[in-house]
Amino acid sequence: MGTKLTDGINELLAHETERIKAKYGEKYATLSDKKNDYQKKLKEITDSYNNLSNYETPDCLICVAVGAVELAAMVNKDVAAPSDTITMGGHDWRILKRKDGKALIITEKVIDRRRFDGDWHDSNEWKISELRRWLNGEFLEMFSLEERKRIKKVTLLSFKQARKYFKDDKDRIAVDENGELSWWWLRTGGYDNNMVACVEPDGDVDDFGNGVGDNTGGIRPAMWVNADVD
Repeated sequence: MGTKLTDGINELLAHETERIKAKYGEKYATLSDKKNDYQKKLKEITDSYNNLSNYETPDCLICVAVGAVELAAMVNKDVAAPSDTITMGGHDWRILKRKDGKALIITEKVIDRRRFDGDWHDSNEWKISELRRWLNGEFLEMFSLEERKRIKKVTLLSFKQARKYFKDDKDRIAVDENGELSWWWLRTGGYDNNMVACVEPDGDVDDFGNGVGDNTGGIRPAMWVNADVD
């Protein structure tokens, strides 16, 4: 591992930490408990590029940039304000909206990783997608009978909803059950018929999207339920 590369990432980490400290004030104290997590992520980044020795090369600069985004996302997620949540089907859900006796909710975490539909050449149409069938079939069966009576439908957020119901990028950041940052699917079509919009690991809403056959896509189901929630 090149010394300049390691120093570069350390500098970016220090800069990001100071920025968060200044922005969040007293809330910054919560970051002390996460120091080991940040250092672990830093080591993962540096180890992944231990064959690079020249910090001035484009590849190294990209490495540092990606590392900084991941670290910033971790810090921002840890100081995000707690949300109004309920528990159903063994998962914690955030309440996004209440209307006419119903509530729109979304899982706090990425609960699985699956492709949207078929292979790269299949359609990005949500109504006939493999992912929609899974959510309203196998996934729905994970709920108790009483819980299923409350569920109106299981879906994914649209591009517009992902922008509307979260305060900002950091509020959209999600981790999986192992605590790893993840991008996650939306139901809106992307750049072409083989692409679907998504939310990137840093919380950015991406209308270009990823290929429908990408099985690394994170799943954050959204549901309309009867609003008799606490």
